Amino acid sequence: MYATDYLATAILNAARGQSFAAPTTLYLGLFLSNPGKTGTAGTEVSYPGYLRQKVTFSAPAPMNGGLGIQNAANITFPTPTVAVGNIMFLGLFDSLVGGNMLLYGPFAETLGIGAYEAPVIIAGEAQWWQTGNMGIAYKTSVLNTMRGTSLSGFTPYLALFNGNPESGGAELSGTGYKRTALTFTAPAKQDAGQMLIENAAQVMTPMAAGPWGVLNHFAIMDAVSSGKPFFFRDRPAKEITKNFTIVISAGELKTTIT
Repeated sequence: MYATDYLATAILNAARGQSFAAPTTLYLGLFLSNPGKTGTAGTEVSYPGYLRQKVTFSAPAPMNGGLGIQNAANITFPTPTVAVGNIMFLGLFDSLVGGNMLLYGPFAETLGIGAYEAPVIIAGEAQWWQTGNMGIAYKTSVLNTMRGTSLSGFTPYLALFNGNPESGGAELSGTGYKRTALTFTAPAKQDAGQMLIENAAQVMTPMAAGPWGVLNHFAIMDAVSSGKPFFFRDRPAKEITKNFTIVISAGELKTTIT
């Protein structure tokens, strides 16, 4: 499944200090056509007795080259007394009726449902996973919003690392070194459909008063010290010596939710 614009915006806004309250109950709905990233397109199934069904998700685990969740059990919808047609998409909502669509996606195979055939989503069929440069801890936190755990907003800080911060890399240190606060733009929709944030202004680190070590990774951390990486990226190696500073142009640090 894919995040709607509503959910992607809420998740990315955590890096702008805005918390996201996780829904207490989630409901799956069935669609005859694509509801899209806005969550407002498409045609939801409608027949006598149809209701969205509650769903619970498994704990985050490795999935499709990233980290993901899936429906933990079979989900059976009420049996129709009339032919329903071809069910092609599903949508995840925060309400039994109305509400906000959070996730959506196509079925691997179209479900042609006739009269007296109950639609069933088998365990593991509704999947949502995260790949890319977001830190594992934040991927876990993002996925757990679909398991009742709210996501707290934070102030982001640029940290400089030698090595991948999640694979044994060490943060630089030395006289004058400290993390640098930065701000992100409001989430914006890209041509490919994903929502993106990027640093809103030029970022300049303090000037090194002594050697700091070799820089080869940027990390956006969720605290001025310690904390965990919101996202990170590699860069060409550079030895940081006395009287050196790092300047990052506006828009150079980007991350997305899909």
